[in-house]
Amino acid sequence: MNKVERDWGHYTVLHQDSDFVVKRLVFKPSGIMSNQRHSGRAEHWFLAKGELVFNGKIKQAPCSFDVSLGSWHRAENISDKDAEVIEIWTGPLLDESDIERD
Repeated sequence: MNKVERDWGHYTVLHQDSDFVVKRLVFKPSGIMSNQRHSGRAEHWFLAKGELVFNGKIKQAPCSFDVSLGSWHRAENISDKDAEVIEIWTGPLLDESDIERD
């Protein structure tokens, strides 16, 4: 499993096959993910640790929510501790190329 660094924190792919992808996202304090959408996948997020603002709404662990295919979404860690998410992708296009940023 390779850790991939991003401005907002990092992620690790835990499982990947032709049917779904499972990732662990770690948002560093004040980390902000870009506003984005995907035309080939839906996502299910499980916030396992911490607190995020997701599309303008405060989410506190533990909770889960869905990101439907094609919907814009953005996440920001509003705390001074890491926030951890388990993210599951499903759909016909399951790779990092399926991202459109605002």
